[in-house]
Amino acid sequence: MSAPQTSASKGKVMLKEYSGQYIETGHIFRWMTSHLARRIKTVRHSAQLIEEWRSDPAHPIKMFLFTHLSQPPAFFSALSVKFTGRIEFIFVDVRHWDNQSTLLDIGVTQSPASILKMPEGIYHYGNSTGEYLSLAAMDTFLRSVQPEVNDLFVLSLILINLLAWMDLFITQVSYYVLI
Repeated sequence: MSAPQTSASKGKVMLKEYSGQYIETGHIFRWMTSHLARRIKTVRHSAQLIEEWRSDPAHPIKMFLFTHLSQPPAFFSALSVKFTGRIEFIFVDVRHWDNQSTLLDIGVTQSPASILKMPEGIYHYGNSTGEYLSLAAMDTFLRSVQPEVNDLFVLSLILINLLAWMDLFITQVSYYVLI
């Protein structure tokens, strides 16, 4: 398995080799999930949450996942790898939470809850239609917030093709108008 070693966008890549005695999908998946979970900050107390909630110029965009799990789900860990250096992912374990008022102040009323904190404001992910806690749905959402250069290239390519097709139809219409 390869994953970025640091939180920098062009950082070093670490290679990990599975050396377990069981070569079954379930064991390998748990091994992979536990290694990727180490990349994500985990918050277990309200004081830690208050500290992480503060604005940080080094990481202006933060994605918080509030849940009753012991470690982050695999899709959240996979997103942290994909958006390395652009979005900081923070997992909040609320199983043994000591201060419920902190959660209510942030706006967390149920679990699981996802909150995207940006300089522009706070967005509660999952309240609108089509916003699911899945890899594909959250990937699409986060790409709209923080697109990569390749996304902009594909968008410009599509726009240029649409303009070329429009030019073809405009030329055909003017030809028929002159006749």
